[in-house]
Amino acid sequence: MLHDVIKLLQFSLADNTYVGRGTFKEPSIAFKTEADENSYIGIEQITGLNALTAEISLSGFSPEALKLVGLCSGKTKRLIGMASFDTPTCEATSYKVIIEGVFTEVPGAEIKPGRFEKRTFKIGSIRYYKLEIGGSLIYEIDRNNHIVIVNGVDLMAPHRANAGL
Repeated sequence: MLHDVIKLLQFSLADNTYVGRGTFKEPSIAFKTEADENSYIGIEQITGLNALTAEISLSGFSPEALKLVGLCSGKTKRLIGMASFDTPTCEATSYKVIIEGVFTEVPGAEIKPGRFEKRTFKIGSIRYYKLEIGGSLIYEIDRNNHIVIVNGVDLMAPHRANAGL
């Protein structure tokens, strides 16, 4: 079975661009559920979203990124990841992710002569996440504005309307 192959990947972080120097782990989308105790048949009801976290690994020395650890999300720049991949039918497809959050952890790197370091930054307290593939909106989550869009459907729109937002 043929798979999609990423041909080019770049990140934009704090006004710096990193082309071909890293990897990225998207946030996992997981809904919180709670058992309905009034139901004879055990039914889980969705009560919200779990906290979003992501990771970015950069190879090479990146002092600009190191300076972002611990800054509140209002002071950091957005992390923008863009890629292009080939489908099994050789069609070029775009990939774009935007994240706003706090760089919560960066482990120390092992520094040796003649070697590149690689650091994995953990991003937590994500307040904004958007994923587009092939120009189609897959996810958009905006915690401050109570927006949760999955495959073009805004799950929170009726609730915002009912609350007068």
